Amino acid sequence: MLRFADSYKIPNLPKDSNKASGVHNKNDGSENYTAHKVWDMIEDRLKEYRGKYMNLQKKMDNYTAQFSSQVGIVRKSINEANKKIEEQEKETMDQKLNFKKDANTSQNITGLPSDREMHRKRWKRRLEFYLDSLQETIFTATRALNDVTGYSSIQTLRNTIVIMEKQLDNAKENLKICKNEYENAIESRATTQKQLNELLQRKSSWSPQELKQFTDLYQADATNSADEKTLKARLAQEEAKETRLEDELYRAILTRYHEEQIWSDKIRRTSTWGTFLLMGMNIILFLIFQLLLEPWKRRRLTRSFEDKVKTALDNYSKEQNENTLELLRQHNTLYDDDAINTISDTETRESTKSESAMIDKQLHARNVTMMVQEKRPYLILQNVQTLFGKLKKVLTLKDTQNINFTNVEFYVYSSCLLAIGSIVTVFLSGN
Repeated sequence: MLRFADSYKIPNLPKDSNKASGVHNKNDGSENYTAHKVWDMIEDRLKEYRGKYMNLQKKMDNYTAQFSSQVGIVRKSINEANKKIEEQEKETMDQKLNFKKDANTSQNITGLPSDREMHRKRWKRRLEFYLDSLQETIFTATRALNDVTGYSSIQTLRNTIVIMEKQLDNAKENLKICKNEYENAIESRATTQKQLNELLQRKSSWSPQELKQFTDLYQADATNSADEKTLKARLAQEEAKETRLEDELYRAILTRYHEEQIWSDKIRRTSTWGTFLLMGMNIILFLIFQLLLEPWKRRRLTRSFEDKVKTALDNYSKEQNENTLELLRQHNTLYDDDAINTISDTETRESTKSESAMIDKQLHARNVTMMVQEKRPYLILQNVQTLFGKLKKVLTLKDTQNINFTNVEFYVYSSCLLAIGSIVTVFLSGN
């Protein structure tokens, strides 16, 4: 590399080319700086998203652990119920617990609770034990729900506020006692100083008793001053403790109301979305029933009705033919064979004509129902267009006196207004 660099001679570049190369170097440096800056921003965002993902994973792990613990509690309660049933059955087999002989009548005692319990069905006893164990499960489930929603922490904060109120009351009592002791110490010191001043005024005429009294008063004054200082420091501590507890209690109450407001907003939002979910499910079920099940049910009814009508007509025609033949046999002695043949022909023709007329009517009714079912979407679209036309007239205030809404149109319009109002309230509450 060195030899190649020595052998290669760089040509003399003009000054303008040197300037251009300097400009290119500056541009490359600025581009590298912006690229590094963008990459740093991307890394920061990735770190932030990674942290959010880790927090979400921790929450999901916590929720799954709570759910698994609740499932374990349910299984444990079921096993306990099964054990109780087995113990109850073992007690019936125990010979020590089967003494049921009456000493007066030498007969078996009937109607004991154990007999009644065993006469009950097994599934009833099992269900009773399961319900008893389910109460504890329900309590634990409500506790887990409170843990998930954060209400357990709010309850802990409430209990803390109650404890802090008691501590504040105790601090006020201690402060009151300390103030009384401090005032008593001040009064006792003032009295001793007054007595000392009186003795000092007649110092020249002291007696031995007064000298002893002076020394005692001087020692008492020293102890009173020391007690006053200690009580003053204690009073300051109690006052500081009271102010601190008042401040903490005030902040705890504010925090409690703030957290309860957040919790109530969350529950209200969840209940609103739950209501919308139920409304959507009801609308979907209504559409399924109206668009799928009702036509199928109507088609099935029409088919069954047609089949019944056909069978009824066939039976009726058979009965008529049999009746006519029976009549012809009865009157065979009165009429000739030709007359009998003509009568039977006319009767059969009339019966066939009536049957064909009834069948034509049924086929016509079936065709009409099929045409109505085929035109049902078009009729729905046409009704929607007429409703929008009426609403447009109402909004433009043109010819409003001649507008008449049907019951269905009025119900559809009112339900649309309620849905729009609820959606607007949800968005306003979310903002």
